[in-house]
Amino acid sequence: MTTPLLSVRDLTVEFAVRGSWQPVVTDVSFDVMPGQVVALVGESGSGKSVSCFALLRLHGDSGRTSRGEVLFDGRDLLSLSEREMADVRGNEISMIFQEPMTSLNPAFTVGSQIAEVVRRHRGASRAEARKRAIEVLDLVGIPRAASRIGDYPHQFSGGMRQRVMIAMALATDPRMLIADEPTTALDVTIQAQILDLVKDLARDFGMGVLLVTHDLGVVADACDEVVVMYAGQVVERAECFDIFARPRHPYTAGLMRSLPRVDGMGEIEIIPGTPPMPDQFPEHCRFAARCPHAVAACEAGPVALEPRVNGGAVRCVRTLELDLRRTPEGSLA
Repeated sequence: MTTPLLSVRDLTVEFAVRGSWQPVVTDVSFDVMPGQVVALVGESGSGKSVSCFALLRLHGDSGRTSRGEVLFDGRDLLSLSEREMADVRGNEISMIFQEPMTSLNPAFTVGSQIAEVVRRHRGASRAEARKRAIEVLDLVGIPRAASRIGDYPHQFSGGMRQRVMIAMALATDPRMLIADEPTTALDVTIQAQILDLVKDLARDFGMGVLLVTHDLGVVADACDEVVVMYAGQVVERAECFDIFARPRHPYTAGLMRSLPRVDGMGEIEIIPGTPPMPDQFPEHCRFAARCPHAVAACEAGPVALEPRVNGGAVRCVRTLELDLRRTPEGSLA
């Protein structure tokens, strides 16, 4: 069996709030295999981005990882010194951020920004770094890459800027790519092109990809495995096909109900209510207040993440009782 490239176990992240530490993400666990695209999904505020920043220890002085381990190729990233961690970021693990216009420095050409990454991590000469910048811009589909490395970010369209961000992330041949909502601001045609590019990179180079998104359409098209987060916890984890064919957690099923069907049947539904704030996380099931299937047992105490019937895991006391698949009429049972 292949060893996970990235293995996250019981990750708990806290932030300083009014003089005390408030848990924002608790007991998050998942794996990413070489060549695999894993989606981290959930509503805004579910803890997706916080988890990713914590993996690279980018949560700043106001945050801390109070529990858990992040194993990358067998090394616990949480135990590395800051200098050692700086050599991992952007080199072995790269990250693509949500908004390319604010992630790229408008005062420098895109070629110089990519070349700087290569020089910092690979000790390359200016000529070597420039050559590598052209190579990765060409790899991600920037037309006439050699003539465009002298252009500034504002001279590129939104989709092209996102490609530049991907090129920068790939410049050091990382083994792991974290993409935080990489297609949010793009139209659907450009979204499809970017997702195809990410999938091809994972397949062709054996790179592990952690794709953060709230768009289940993106998940269905691009991912091998899905990790569903709600209120700072993983509530379900399974292969992509299994998640869509038979969701085991009511929250996952609720997300599915919010998707329009290709055949036009059934209504698009919303999940009533709002997720709790971190200082209001209950000790029992965090979704119980919004769940149409909640019973007294759901509020009896903490709910563990248990093995799912067909692989993966789910955090629900009624998972063996409920059938949450869509019916032929378009609704969920």
